[in-house]
Amino acid sequence: MCEVDNLVLGHRVPTHATLSPAAFALLHYGIQASPTAIMSHEFAAASLFNLQGQVAVVTGGGTGLGIMAARALAANGMRVYITGRRKEVLDKAVEESGAFESGGSIVAIQMDVTDRESILAGVKAIEQKEEFISLLVNNAGIAKGIEKNLSKSKAQGVEAYSRAMLDFKEDMWDLVYKTNVASVWYVSGAFLPLLGKAKAASAPKEGASVINLTSISGLLREDQDGQEIYNSSKAALISLTNLMATEFKAPEIGIRVNSIAPGVFPSEMTTSFPSAEDRKAYLDMGYVVGRAGLPSEMAQTVLFLAANHFVHGQHLVIDGGFMLNHR
Repeated sequence: MCEVDNLVLGHRVPTHATLSPAAFALLHYGIQASPTAIMSHEFAAASLFNLQGQVAVVTGGGTGLGIMAARALAANGMRVYITGRRKEVLDKAVEESGAFESGGSIVAIQMDVTDRESILAGVKAIEQKEEFISLLVNNAGIAKGIEKNLSKSKAQGVEAYSRAMLDFKEDMWDLVYKTNVASVWYVSGAFLPLLGKAKAASAPKEGASVINLTSISGLLREDQDGQEIYNSSKAALISLTNLMATEFKAPEIGIRVNSIAPGVFPSEMTTSFPSAEDRKAYLDMGYVVGRAGLPSEMAQTVLFLAANHFVHGQHLVIDGGFMLNHR
């Protein structure tokens, strides 16, 4: 039941009064619906996450979190374009995904998010097939420039720590920030006109949205054993997400922006650990669930942000409880 202070069919309802779901829907949305219809149909998962007729672009969509997101969206009716530098990886991902009973599909588009001309070419290729885009998932990213000697040098004093800091390669700062931060800005800007057309096409009627894939590493104060470059780039992306959400909410643009901050999920990035033993030790270090995230758990999160238009400017942490034990 819902407490309101408003007019229902011309009669004022006091604040302490309660309304049935049907009356609440009529009051706020003009929807004529029986309580049974609301409870049995509107709340069914197939209705809540129905994305049929909508179009998505997922950068870095050939592997890891990208293909998890793409398959989740396609399985619920979306036409999904996955982008990446390696065409063979994208084609393999499309082939392995197979057909979707929902009518959704996955299409490969070669595009390098660090190259402006490549981004514009990718946009052109998609707009030749689509009149609008409903969702942009900025997933492409890299984890480079990790200097494990930094943490080890701390016990050796100021001089050793200073040398370890100066051993960081300048080109790694440039590469990681260009890929993890600047690319999100340029890709979003390039696709903005297509995103802006989604509302007029009622796909969805509330307008398009953007999901940025950040990381719990961008929220931590710990360096995670020499990950200063990567962690700070993800912190910068979280800040950029805040700025984009604030600017894009303007009526003239009308696009939602949110982010997902995941912990460890199976991907090319996380399988770079030296051994299975090291991966287990890392998970045991603070993951309450004692394991990496499942593809289905990433899928649920992507679908939630894609379908829930009441969520604006939020950073959704899915980390298996890691942040409960680390700051």
